[in-house]
Amino acid sequence: MPWKSDLTKKLPLVFLFIIFSCTIEQNNSLLNRVVIPQETLPKEKTDGFLILTNSGKQPEQAPIILVNNRTVSQGLIDSDINMSNISNYNPQKMNIEVDLNKSSAARGVDLVNFENYTKDDKRNFSIYFRNFTALNEPASKESIEFTLKKRVTIPETDSIELFIWSDINDVENSIEYINFLAESFFQIYKSMVSIFGDYWGENIYSNTIPWDNRDIHLLLTDIDRDKNQINPVSGNVYGYFDGNDLFQTMDSNGCINLVIDAYSYFASQNFKTAKNTAILKSTIIHEFQHLIHFYQKTLKTGDSDTFFNEMFSMIAEDILAKSHLGFQNNLEMSFVISPDVERVPVFNTSWANSSIFQWDTTRPLLESYGRSYMFGAYLIRNYKFQLIKEYLKSSKNGKEGLLEAMDTIDSSKKHSINSLLIDFGTAIIKSRSSDTASPHRLNNNTVQVIQNNEYELFPINVFSNFYINTFKSIPLEKSSELQTIKEESNTYIYLGKIDYSDKIYIENLGENTEYKIIF
Repeated sequence: MPWKSDLTKKLPLVFLFIIFSCTIEQNNSLLNRVVIPQETLPKEKTDGFLILTNSGKQPEQAPIILVNNRTVSQGLIDSDINMSNISNYNPQKMNIEVDLNKSSAARGVDLVNFENYTKDDKRNFSIYFRNFTALNEPASKESIEFTLKKRVTIPETDSIELFIWSDINDVENSIEYINFLAESFFQIYKSMVSIFGDYWGENIYSNTIPWDNRDIHLLLTDIDRDKNQINPVSGNVYGYFDGNDLFQTMDSNGCINLVIDAYSYFASQNFKTAKNTAILKSTIIHEFQHLIHFYQKTLKTGDSDTFFNEMFSMIAEDILAKSHLGFQNNLEMSFVISPDVERVPVFNTSWANSSIFQWDTTRPLLESYGRSYMFGAYLIRNYKFQLIKEYLKSSKNGKEGLLEAMDTIDSSKKHSINSLLIDFGTAIIKSRSSDTASPHRLNNNTVQVIQNNEYELFPINVFSNFYINTFKSIPLEKSSELQTIKEESNTYIYLGKIDYSDKIYIENLGENTEYKIIF
């Protein structure tokens, strides 16, 4: 069941992308042999890629791909992920589950009144910790005494206050540090609320903290207990948001809070280095989106989707990378830290390991972050900021909510998982070109405006040698080893250098698998 479209206009040299339709030749010895019309192939040898898209909910048997009746290609590419080449920067929340049935039905407790708290007052908070020497073990929760370091009204709000607490006395006593943290949060708060919407208010549950209590608490602690470690350990948690704290239950902190790991970015005396401040801000951005998502989706609809929740946190970091994290472009850093530099290399080498929309806990967690970043980066560069608002206000979650949001933005086209996966896969291959239009835009310097504020999105070319690992498609000679095409996913196969003299066949294409050739 081939995917069809008109021939694209010719572009110069290597950036020539031709998409063509194909025919099916019936043969007694060959079932469903798709024959690529030779007249649609390029006149001169150029790189050709085959995208196989399985939009079904089950894996399908991989087809046989033949070029001149041989499965031969140029260059063997190792598609296995090399985790040693990926930096430790991994802003992620812990796997903190919120049992909505239990939380909403749990016995209420007396609410904490923060009205009378002033600087240097103390209060206990229940905090999750991990031991960096035993990262595979579950986090433990402890009641720890914190000291209020700063209480200030967030600018341009109606008396909403920011509380900064710390349980670390030998570092965070620095007034400069606390003031810098507050100023950073003010900037992030304004942008996040403008782009993503509200983070607290009316919801469908009766046992949450008061809807009009919009104050935010930042809790600084040593999450991984790695204070004395010079280098961060792999899988370091830089922050987390726990939705349980928004319910009036026995183990709740009874306030809106984000927990930030103090030693992830404040490991040296000069905390205001570019790297440390970028980690600090990106962590707040990432976790603030989780707060907004928990309110807009979980507490308003009663459900959420982990992949899309993490994807929108990746989008938030992506949008604010230049305006808030200090990157003028994604090629200037002397350290690996910007969202695309961190996530694209992981996607490039691990895309084949899981389905696109799967938050795969059986694989290294970085792989799921890589997929969610790459898919989110594609969406925001083609459907812009309106997609965020439309998704968050939808009563649906996950793929259904995404399609509903896309249909709202562009009602002239009926979107589907099939069309979305095909467009996404096309954008990956076409990222070699810097002038590709929507819905295949990735490698474009895009500026988007919301409420008179400009946000620049960096161009992404997955084939760029700038990334630690460039895009790894499957060589034709290795395609015969494919057992299945994963559900709701793309498989990318490099056909080698092809031209109009080549004969290309696809045999035994699955019922839900479509194909597209790009060169």
